[in-house]
Amino acid sequence: MTITAPPPHVMDEAGHVEVKGIDFIDPDERHGRPRELFTLWFTSNLSYLYILFGGLLILFGLTLVQAIAVVLIGNLLYFLVGAIATTGPTFGTSTVNISQLMYGSAGNRFFGAGLTWVLIVCFEAINLSIGALAGFALLADAGIHVTTFLKVIVLLIVAIGTFTLSILGHATIVRATSIFAAVMGVAAVVLFGFILDHAKFGYHPSSPLHGGASLATVFLGLTLIASGPLTWVNVPAEYARYLPQDASRWAVLGWTALGGYLSSAFLGIAGVLAGTVVNMADPQTSMKAIMSGWFYPIFLVLIVVGTSFNNAMGIYTSGLALQAIGVKARRSRTVLLDCIVGGGLTFYAIFVSNFLTTLNNFLVLSEVWLAPYAGVFMAYIVMHWNKDKSTPSRDQFIRLSAVGKVVGPGVVAILAGGVAAFLCADTTYWHGPISVALDGADLSPYVGFTLAAGVYVAMERLMARTKAPASVPAMMPDPA
Repeated sequence: MTITAPPPHVMDEAGHVEVKGIDFIDPDERHGRPRELFTLWFTSNLSYLYILFGGLLILFGLTLVQAIAVVLIGNLLYFLVGAIATTGPTFGTSTVNISQLMYGSAGNRFFGAGLTWVLIVCFEAINLSIGALAGFALLADAGIHVTTFLKVIVLLIVAIGTFTLSILGHATIVRATSIFAAVMGVAAVVLFGFILDHAKFGYHPSSPLHGGASLATVFLGLTLIASGPLTWVNVPAEYARYLPQDASRWAVLGWTALGGYLSSAFLGIAGVLAGTVVNMADPQTSMKAIMSGWFYPIFLVLIVVGTSFNNAMGIYTSGLALQAIGVKARRSRTVLLDCIVGGGLTFYAIFVSNFLTTLNNFLVLSEVWLAPYAGVFMAYIVMHWNKDKSTPSRDQFIRLSAVGKVVGPGVVAILAGGVAAFLCADTTYWHGPISVALDGADLSPYVGFTLAAGVYVAMERLMARTKAPASVPAMMPDPA
């Protein structure tokens, strides 16, 4: 049995092949080394959002030691992101296309590409909101009265810069992050120095938590911090797919995870320490009190640049997701749809709602899908680690082109994990019955991930025993 050539296709100048909505990088166009992934993930996660996360842990009522431990443990999920990134060199395509193997071409339009696009657009709004708020603070620091008109102008400038970077594509994003990595890293260290100089290392919350309430709050904090790496589980393969197929999987995993972990954990701890001395409900303004006047504008610019890089990576993936759903348009054009929808959500977040409440609720509920999605993906990786590595990348491409419309184990697993996670979630508007029974502890990402992975493995093995493989379609025989 031999493998036929893929269906007729058109390859562009960057080596992209598109067939049945699958954007595939031709093997001859692969280049680079896994260590290049470090600066990409390190710079893109030098985001103010992680400072905010750290500060929120103090607002939750955790002690200093508890909050720092939560930051260090929760961000370990970046190694999960690194593991998913290893599928990029193997298949030569994006995460939302690879997940067709778990859900089928039709199932993936909803459970993979569809929900990926929805969540990425929501995160675009979050990052645009943060960048715009920093821009407002920058104008106020310069003595300019920030009217509603000026707020709209600032929002437009931040949005245009972000969307332009994403339209320019992978090569530009990689090059830009490598240039800014050192500059932003130094600025982050300087910021940390100012925070250390003022932090109260003997800090204790004014109303200490005890017993079940303390444990529930720790889990709530872990869920918040875990939302950072979990927001990336549906995108990492696209940034590793340009590497040769024989690139070391452990190197891809390690450099991706290390880049994301170091920057997010570092800034998370900075946020925790800052929360011991300033009000982290409005950190763009309150943190001015603990840094020199010359550095405050740099700090605000750092927020804008960091969130722009973070957003550009997500927007790049959202275009690929729309193509995987079936939208017949170039990725650069799909960004315009993101701009319209994301801009509207940003306007709501800034001018209508309470930003912190909306942010916390969205992050918790997003994990109801993201954690089970990651669980199914990781189960697939573990089960097919050696098999996928030994298959030529062009044959992997044919597998994706030939996958069935619905793959039962993946669909059942993500539904089971999602329902369980929803019952464990705890937000302002929804208190899951399992969370209520546990005094408000939010176990949604852990339960969702574990159950989805377990159901997927069990069903795959059952299907294999009945000789009806569910997620590995038969190779296409040579008609000759």
